[in-house]
Amino acid sequence: KIPLPYHRQGSFLFCPKGAILLCPKGSVPRARRGQTLAPFPTPLKAPVNNYQLPFYHRLDLSCVVRNKRGYWTFGLYNAYCHMNTVAIRRSYDKYYNPVFQKVKLLPIIPSFSYTWQF
Repeated sequence: KIPLPYHRQGSFLFCPKGAILLCPKGSVPRARRGQTLAPFPTPLKAPVNNYQLPFYHRLDLSCVVRNKRGYWTFGLYNAYCHMNTVAIRRSYDKYYNPVFQKVKLLPIIPSFSYTWQF
């Protein structure tokens, strides 16, 4: 069997994220110096795991090219550049109502490496 000078590989990852607790009527932020907020935090009143994070999915591709002394590996992490939600950030508006924002990280990331065999 004659080895090919290159081979391609791909993997698709699809997984549901867990449920988390978002407190829309949660405690207000603590006062900083010179600010006045509510004197006591309000109690947490929300059902457990009331928010389901969106599904996480990505496509990873790679190609390995062989030569006489080693091989090159070229790859793409998250090939179609889907910005997946990795966390939820809570902040407050000017009326101290909680505002939730999705935190998205890791767009398409190229990679390459050379492995020298001896």
